[in-house]
Amino acid sequence: MVKIGNRVVGLYVIVVFKILKGSLLLALALGVYSLLGGDLSQNFDRLLRVVRIDPEKQFFEDLAAQLVLVAPATLGWVATGTLITVSSP
Repeated sequence: MVKIGNRVVGLYVIVVFKILKGSLLLALALGVYSLLGGDLSQNFDRLLRVVRIDPEKQFFEDLAAQLVLVAPATLGWVATGTLITVSSP
């Protein structure tokens, strides 16, 4: 074990990793909750335009067509599951 004074560096690495993981999962859950009630294909198109990817390519058009089939209840369950994962030790 690497020690700096009386402190073990490995424990700090684990703590930082857990804090980052929890923060990212919380941001993901809040982002999914914000998508509830909206049009996923329009949001997907907007995202592609922000990152400067051509949304008219066949792959992205097919993906947007599949997003229309996602039910709002499914998004709610995904966001809830993500929040539960964040709160677990």
